[in-house]
Amino acid sequence: MPPHAELTPNPDGTVSVVSHDGDASKVEISYTDNNGNPQTITVVKNPSAGWVVDSTPGKTTAPATDFTLDPHSGKVVVSDNATKDGTSITAKVTDNAGNSSEDSATTPDKISIKFNDDTTPDGIITRAENYADEGTKATATISIPNLAKDGSKIKISGTGINDGEFTVHKDASGNVISVTDSNNKNVFDGNNGFTIAYKYTAGGSNVNITAQLDNTALKTTGSVKFENVKMADVEFVELDSHGNVLSDKKTTNTDTVKGYNRTTAALDGDINHTTARISLPDNVQDGDIVTVRYGFGPNAASLAATGGTDTTAYKYFLVHKASDGSMTVDQITSATDKTVIKSGLTSTNGAGEKFGIDIHDMPTAVIYKTTSRGIEVSIKGEDDASVSMNPRWTNRDRVEPEVVFVEGNKTYTNSQVGDGANLNSGGMKLAEAMTDGDIDHTTARVVIKNGIVDGDKITVSITDFNKIYADTGVKVYPSNNPAPTAVKTFIAHKAADGTVTFDEVDASGNVIHAGIPSVNNNAIDIPGIGMMSRSSDKFVHATEVTAKVSDTPDNELLNGNENVSSTSYVFLENISNVQEPTITTIYDDFGSTTGDVSKNGKTDDKTPELKGKAEKFATVEIFDGTHSLGTTKADENGNWNFTPKTPLNDGEHNFTAKTIIGGVSSNASDGYAITIDNTIGTIEARFVEDGNNDGRLTYQENMSDGNRKSTSLELKVSGSFEDGDKITLHLDDPIKGSGDIVLKKVGNSAVVESASESLKGMAPIGAAAPINNGVIMISKIGMLNGQKTIAKAYITDDAGNKSNVATDEFTYVDRELKPVQVVDTLAVWGNNRVGLLLESDKMRDTELQSHINGNNDYKLDVKTITNYSHLTFGDGNDEITVHTKGGGWGNIFRGAELNLGGGDNKLTVERDIDAAKVTAGSGDDTVTVHHWVRADSTIDLGAGDNKLTVDDQIYNSTVTTKGGNDEVSTHGLVGATINLGDGDNKLSVETHDVTGSKITTGSGDDTIEIGKNVINSTINLGAGDDTIKVGQIIGNSNINGRDGYDKLAITNPGTNVDLSNIANKAHNFEELDISNKGQNTTLNVKLSDVINLTDNDNILKITADAGDKVAFKDGGWQKGASADGYTTYTNDTTGTTVTVEIKDEVTQPM
Repeated sequence: MPPHAELTPNPDGTVSVVSHDGDASKVEISYTDNNGNPQTITVVKNPSAGWVVDSTPGKTTAPATDFTLDPHSGKVVVSDNATKDGTSITAKVTDNAGNSSEDSATTPDKISIKFNDDTTPDGIITRAENYADEGTKATATISIPNLAKDGSKIKISGTGINDGEFTVHKDASGNVISVTDSNNKNVFDGNNGFTIAYKYTAGGSNVNITAQLDNTALKTTGSVKFENVKMADVEFVELDSHGNVLSDKKTTNTDTVKGYNRTTAALDGDINHTTARISLPDNVQDGDIVTVRYGFGPNAASLAATGGTDTTAYKYFLVHKASDGSMTVDQITSATDKTVIKSGLTSTNGAGEKFGIDIHDMPTAVIYKTTSRGIEVSIKGEDDASVSMNPRWTNRDRVEPEVVFVEGNKTYTNSQVGDGANLNSGGMKLAEAMTDGDIDHTTARVVIKNGIVDGDKITVSITDFNKIYADTGVKVYPSNNPAPTAVKTFIAHKAADGTVTFDEVDASGNVIHAGIPSVNNNAIDIPGIGMMSRSSDKFVHATEVTAKVSDTPDNELLNGNENVSSTSYVFLENISNVQEPTITTIYDDFGSTTGDVSKNGKTDDKTPELKGKAEKFATVEIFDGTHSLGTTKADENGNWNFTPKTPLNDGEHNFTAKTIIGGVSSNASDGYAITIDNTIGTIEARFVEDGNNDGRLTYQENMSDGNRKSTSLELKVSGSFEDGDKITLHLDDPIKGSGDIVLKKVGNSAVVESASESLKGMAPIGAAAPINNGVIMISKIGMLNGQKTIAKAYITDDAGNKSNVATDEFTYVDRELKPVQVVDTLAVWGNNRVGLLLESDKMRDTELQSHINGNNDYKLDVKTITNYSHLTFGDGNDEITVHTKGGGWGNIFRGAELNLGGGDNKLTVERDIDAAKVTAGSGDDTVTVHHWVRADSTIDLGAGDNKLTVDDQIYNSTVTTKGGNDEVSTHGLVGATINLGDGDNKLSVETHDVTGSKITTGSGDDTIEIGKNVINSTINLGAGDDTIKVGQIIGNSNINGRDGYDKLAITNPGTNVDLSNIANKAHNFEELDISNKGQNTTLNVKLSDVINLTDNDNILKITADAGDKVAFKDGGWQKGASADGYTTYTNDTTGTTVTVEIKDEVTQPM
């Protein structure tokens, strides 16, 4: 009979193999290991050694650690770790005779515990896994080991709710048909296991369930824990108006405190609040309640220390989470009252980030006593998950003001310029106090060292202890804490670009001064802070400046925010021996006479300006006798001036002054006495021959005194008229011209002190007119038919008073003669009719003269005036035309003489003035000759502003003007003599040369323009600033600029010209102009040429174009600076300094 092996699965997972046949000599065991690999164990019986492992290669593959062998019995125990649970293990036994048999068994399996909600499985049931099937549940599946028999019991413990025994029921084939609990309820799952429930354990604690097959050591313990809700994150953010994050400060459960500087705290426009952004954890679930407690302080005591208010607040949120993970929250009333306040709130975080909830009204507090404001977030779920955090805290920097004092660009701290609490403090040095130009005042600067934010309220309290002392007589010290003498309040405004301005407001908050600029965007200046000298008794005359700053002006102590202040004091060093000032002059700027008033002099100015010297920047007090008139300030040079605000009374005044520095006064200055006199007489003016005073002086009235050539003016003075008083008489005399006569009262006479040149003939200097009962007669006043004579007179005195202006005027009306209209075909002849025999219309000059006598305005049209005709017109405004109509000759010739007389006359000659003479009087005359003036003709235009136009040339003839601004225009001069009198005259020679001619001008500013050249001619310019323009100067010519600033312009200089070619023909000129666009002239200059061309000052200005060039042709020239567009060169090699100024745009010689 073959031998057999007994295979026994054991509850501990091992399998025992033993052969009870004594003839057995070998046992071969085969099984599958946990890795699925086949393994063999072969043991043989050794007669001497007992049972041993067959180590023949290939006989035993299993590791020695997988089994044990009893050498005596031959029992092999295969370990639990060696075999794969539930697989077959076989044993083949062979005896000595070679008989063998094979037996098998199944390896035992273990009890497994599967936590059904742990879908991962990782030993943790997340909240998502727990909520995946709509609610919290906890079940486990227990496997039935193959060692269980029908009726075996499996004992379960650790569930908290289902501990007990479960009975396994098998059929005859060993298949499980049911598993019943203690209530005989079948819990078999139909798949070799059964399901039990266990108690849910919140908060992350472990659940340990143990399953054991009764009466065996087969036992398994499974562990799992439920995930708790995670903690929320909190960060403090500053947001702009669009919700964009400007600043982000994240916290953790250990890094719980985040502070702001003041600038960052104010980024959102509200320094007192920030936004707390709560990021919910990723395992938050539908139905969770989020509780936010915020705004609380660290403790009640710290709040009370600053008078702060407990601002603790709560907000509650209900989470809605869909199956796809999307979320919203509702703000609800409380954790137990889910009444919705705001629904459907979405995340404030960006896509892909945790769900965010913003608490926008999170208070902040300064880092002082209250330290911070806190926020904490708690979350509780329907699965009893809950979590709370350590409070997270936020705060901001304290405002840090400092009061300093500013002089110029330098600042001084409290300790440098006068600690008001220190009676021995030295104060600000006088030299330092002068820096800003005001000894008695300085500027307090309030600096916010850690930055200004929009809305800061700055209250500046100024306490002037010296003022309190002056007003009350009581010495008050800082320790007495007196009320401020002035308070200023400012609100800061900070723009987006960081620019800071301030509004000054009154006690009601109304703006009284808007847009005050800041200093460096972090400070404000308060000018006008008084400074006084220390007193000798060591009492400090200090000014205290306290700046209080609050960044919560509407509720200054909210949340522990406190008013932070800085106090500084300032005063001057001890001052003594102040130098008295001086009064240097008194200035009269009122009335007709202005200027300095000498000591003991007179003035009509009731508010004269006092001027003087004192220590620079000092205060000067001015006195009239013992009465103080007020104060003023000396400037940086010690100059001061003062004008009384209240007009002073007439009479004597003795002024003195004192210097005051820091409240310390000097002795009084020397006196400056003057007399104020505001009284003056009145004057009347009357032309006595205008008897009916109708402003019309007739020939008959004028003849009342037998003198038809002049009339008289009566000046009558009443009231105050003292020696030295003066009468200024202005006359518009149509004969003599306009001018002034000044009469000075000397005793009973009015003496001519000065007179205009035109009036000196009737009022020579020194002439005296008697004063009879206040009446002064002025005679020899001229008149002209149809024109006005006007007189204006007023009185002045040494004090500067001016009387009324008396005015009288008349228009003179001569005898009225009717004008005669002369036929336009008339030819006028004189001593013969040669050449006129065939003329049917002709008249002798004597006959015509009878028709034009008198001063009427005549109009005469004639063909010619010839053959020694002599015609004289009166003083009317006459118009004479010598025409060519109907065969008219259009000439004045053959010795004819025409006198236009006074008046504004007009003469038109259609052809020539030939060997004739034309004379005009004092009016403004116009003479036009359409061809020549020639053959020794003479034109004398007389006084007045006259105009002569010759359309061709002036040939071998003379033109003369007298006073007045005259214009002479022609196209050429040949052998001509032009005498332009005084006045601003103009001579134009347009298209031809000036040849063999002589031109002379008077004392005015004259202009001569010659279109071409000056050839063999002499031009003498009179006194005045004259200008002459010529093409070139040729031949034996000489042009003399004489007195005044004279300018010579060469309009056609050519491309290269030596100054010597000009200087030997022109003299006494101050400026040479060679401008002529496009010629690019080079001017060659020598020292001797400049001397010859200029006057004794030897200064020549050269004007030219950008393309022109000046070249020095000798040495010794030195280049100077450029001024007013001209560069200066000097040369003193001859012992005389010669200066040339060359226009900058010209190519320079050096």
